[in-house]
Amino acid sequence: MNIRIYPTGKIKWYRRIQKALFFLFSAITFNKYNKNIFKYEVEDKIQNTEVYLDYATLPTIAYFNHFIKRQSDKTTIRLFGLSRFIVSQEIINAYPKGVIRFASTKDNNQKAFNELFESTIRENNKTKYNLTFHLNLSHWHGMLIPLLNIILKYKNKIADISLNLYDDGAEGIVSLEKIKEKYNYSLLEETINHDALQLSKLIKEKVIEINDMLVARYLLGNIFKSHYHLIYDYSNDKALSPLLKNIKTKNTFKKINKISNTKLALDLFNIKDQSLQEILHKSSYGNAFLFIGTTMFNLSNENEKYLTNLHTQAIDEYLNPQSKDYIGNNILFIKGHPNSKKTNALLQARYPQAIHLPENIPVEILYNLGFTPKSVGGFFSTSFLFTQKEKIKSIIFIRDEFNLSIQEEKFFQDQTTAHQIMLRTQSIHESQVRFLSL
Repeated sequence: MNIRIYPTGKIKWYRRIQKALFFLFSAITFNKYNKNIFKYEVEDKIQNTEVYLDYATLPTIAYFNHFIKRQSDKTTIRLFGLSRFIVSQEIINAYPKGVIRFASTKDNNQKAFNELFESTIRENNKTKYNLTFHLNLSHWHGMLIPLLNIILKYKNKIADISLNLYDDGAEGIVSLEKIKEKYNYSLLEETINHDALQLSKLIKEKVIEINDMLVARYLLGNIFKSHYHLIYDYSNDKALSPLLKNIKTKNTFKKINKISNTKLALDLFNIKDQSLQEILHKSSYGNAFLFIGTTMFNLSNENEKYLTNLHTQAIDEYLNPQSKDYIGNNILFIKGHPNSKKTNALLQARYPQAIHLPENIPVEILYNLGFTPKSVGGFFSTSFLFTQKEKIKSIIFIRDEFNLSIQEEKFFQDQTTAHQIMLRTQSIHESQVRFLSL
């Protein structure tokens, strides 16, 4: 099955697999009637299997937390397909053979994972699989469709399918805000009704038309047992209520839960720096301030210098006793962006008194491990969505009036959108907002 996007904005879904596809979606339809969608013999072994698939960072952190909480389970097969992290051979070897399996999805290339998934399903003739998928909501179709095509080949080996769908950072909020801007209440209802009806025709029609993929991704509960993990709770947003009615089960993970600083957690997050324990300890002193740096991709040399200067300008403001953002006699932690290595090196030289955090470890992971600064400031990042409003000294958004490339223009558009979203969701107050220009 393929997804083709046309200039008209409509998306046509083509079923390219013959009778098997009819079976799959006929079976799935019975989910809403709480019937077992796949038939199996009593003597068949049922194997629970968790599938963790991601191209980004934040969903992966949620996957690892899910795994860590269930690390004592030595029977459930866990298939990891990750881009920015690995599951080490040491972790794999700590479990019975075949329980933990990993394939890289670097550069959004899922081929190796698809092969791993298929090899797992075709094992053991007398085994049927309960499949629980954990997927990046933003990429669900690109991830899931190839796996469904594999499932169709082994439909007699599948006992059940369920989905867990996770927001990819601020993208989830941006998408829902785009839906709010695009539709009034009645038009949104009309689009939902149309797309839900089209999805229901998957078992009857060779071609269906989806009007809006952003809307459609929140309708998957009408096909599969689905649980949504959203970064922000829109439950009281009347404008989105027609859409949210279609989300049968959900939770918000805006608040990051601390996990135990175990060897498994450190290995999963690939943290080998022995000084991290001291860093985590110092962050709890009660006078720690975290500065978060940023990056821009494919900058000209001149604009790269400007961006570095913005970092020093911002930090100097936090250190200036005459500034309203003065952090006082606090321990200064600086977390540079991994893509801004030149800037990070210059900051280390300019602020030797600061504690420079490992640039390759996302702030969200540090929060998971117990990093607890008294206050936080710096350039906007998704991590601010997980920071208590009271702890935010200020958030800096970048704007510019110079001639820019298309990619740079998109960056500044995203900055404007992020600013609006932080205010709309009441994650910050306008008094906490700062603007700097290249």
